[in-house]
Amino acid sequence: MDNNEKWISKKELMIPLFSLCTFLLLLGGASYAFYTQSVGSVGDPSNIANANLTVPRGCSFISNATNCTITSNLGSGTNYSDSVISRAEMAQGFQGNSVAQSSCALNIGVQGAAGCRCTARITVVNQSSGYTGSSLKAQITSTNTSHSQSLQNINTLTNFNIGLQVATTGTAVYENLSLTLKAFNTDYIQDFQSGINYSYYLRATPTCTVSTDTSGPTVSLSSYTYKEDDFSGWSKNNSSASNGILVLGANGSNGTATSPFINVNYGYWYASFDAYTTNASTNFSPQGGVHGGATYYDANQSSVTASNGYSANGTAKPLPLNTWQSFGEGMWSGFGYGNPVKYIKINLNATGTYSAPPTTIKNFRVYGLAMPNSFYIIKVTSTDNAGVVLTKYASGNQSKSYFASNGTVVNSDEIRVTANGTYTVYVKDIDGNDAIATINITNIA
Repeated sequence: MDNNEKWISKKELMIPLFSLCTFLLLLGGASYAFYTQSVGSVGDPSNIANANLTVPRGCSFISNATNCTITSNLGSGTNYSDSVISRAEMAQGFQGNSVAQSSCALNIGVQGAAGCRCTARITVVNQSSGYTGSSLKAQITSTNTSHSQSLQNINTLTNFNIGLQVATTGTAVYENLSLTLKAFNTDYIQDFQSGINYSYYLRATPTCTVSTDTSGPTVSLSSYTYKEDDFSGWSKNNSSASNGILVLGANGSNGTATSPFINVNYGYWYASFDAYTTNASTNFSPQGGVHGGATYYDANQSSVTASNGYSANGTAKPLPLNTWQSFGEGMWSGFGYGNPVKYIKINLNATGTYSAPPTTIKNFRVYGLAMPNSFYIIKVTSTDNAGVVLTKYASGNQSKSYFASNGTVVNSDEIRVTANGTYTVYVKDIDGNDAIATINITNIA
């Protein structure tokens, strides 16, 4: 008997559980280090529950065995309790076609990051001793029917491999197995004598081979800000605003609204909003539409020609009737920005041609890369062959080693900051490779 193998009891089905996990992750264009890890034995399956064996890259091989007890059907013979029954006593109860049966349920699985793969070799091991005149049969049932084997002589059961692979991170994949032994009494009492030991068990004993990415992650940073506008400072013609909602053409007549000067500080900008209408416009019928534009101004708030060659631009987009729809960066494609445009004014119109009154606007924001504001958003863009598992940031120009015990953990690709200065962002992948990047924020006022 191997010292790593444990039995439930002499009279019960014996299934010591060994675990082998082969984890294969194929990543194109990466550098790899290869090593093998033996996960060893999880012990007596009657005493374990969810014996998770963690292997590299966050992949875990899971094993759980249940219902490891003997059930006996002795026909017309004497029915002995499991606590006192022995092989000799069991034989005294056998008559005709009666059968003694033992079974265990074995659950194995894998969990972790997408792509984790575990392979286990399942074998049926014979540890029997003594007289073997009776017909001992067995069957294997599995949730993967290709692994199930019908009731047959125990010696004809075949070995097989189980391969389990995680498709979605956080979703465990399982296969449930059951080995059932049945001892049929064909030779009556003579077949079951004292000292007979029918001992068969399932074994899953493999190793873990894993490839680890050594190329490391990449990280780049950008920043932007935005201002929400409730339209209270806008000039309005036949339009009204309340609680951040603007109605263009409030009484059904043509309506317009124009913002005050917006300081975009020579930087790229765009606006976003939600719109709703009940009436079709002339040019977009049978749909309605949204119609807006922008005019450009220099540092003296005088009209100026932008780098696109225009002092103003307009835009219009179709809007389905009776449905709120969002509009964003794409609506303002080709509009002017950069030097000498320091200020802009945005106008929204419902004059019938492109947008029919009444048209309602809400959730209005202006985004910019250089606008003075009370906060900025640092946008983190990271890539890695294996997957980034940790992102931290800190103020100042920091080294990688700083983040071993410092820095603020973030669970998003956006970091909101409220003070000017240099910020360092740290990322680490599942294999421990890391990278940093810095950005300087200057327009918080």
